[in-house]
Amino acid sequence: MRNVTRTSKPKSLEKNAKKWTSDLISEICRCKAAGIIVDEKFYNKYRKEDVKEALKKMYNDLCCYCEQQVGTTDYLNIEHRKPKRAIKGIPPKPYPELTYEWDNLHLSCKICNTIKGNKFDITNPILDAVIDNPIEKHFNYTEGTDGINWTPLTSEGKTTEQHTGLNREPLPFNRLKILGNVFMILNDIKKNPSNPANTVALNEVKKKVKGPYGSLVQFVLNTFV
Repeated sequence: MRNVTRTSKPKSLEKNAKKWTSDLISEICRCKAAGIIVDEKFYNKYRKEDVKEALKKMYNDLCCYCEQQVGTTDYLNIEHRKPKRAIKGIPPKPYPELTYEWDNLHLSCKICNTIKGNKFDITNPILDAVIDNPIEKHFNYTEGTDGINWTPLTSEGKTTEQHTGLNREPLPFNRLKILGNVFMILNDIKKNPSNPANTVALNEVKKKVKGPYGSLVQFVLNTFV
């Protein structure tokens, strides 16, 4: 995970979020009294193009959790950090009032979103890439038998890893490939410190911070002397 800055609220939410939320809460109450299920259409009005585009811009087309690219090899999912509904009889309580709250929406790959589902630990909540700054204090990277593991350092980090499966296959191996490429460039710079091409090479590594698994690249750069 890496920190991002939340963009301005999309116009569709600015204009409609309050009414959509009111309609949803009213429908939940009506359906509960009638013993029926709330129609999905009351929950999914946030799936507007301007919302998707704002989240893609905010996260540079990368999953807010695993940092894989979304929208090309994977479906784009709009993630509710605090779940808009819960599985019947299973904690935690849902937050339907936050279904259309801009601060609760994030960009996620399908796998992370599916694994997380409706989980939410109130005591040690899953990390928020916008408000948990600096996010690096919550995790580290360590070498494992299958590659590079995302290693939590705090209770919130542990929740994040457990709720999204940040060490599932093939993430450790993919991180290892990125790490190998970065190490190769940095080692060349160390071996030839006077090489005039080093500045260009280092800038190329720094560009990778904004790409897939960028927090790992930043982790390596932080230790590079």
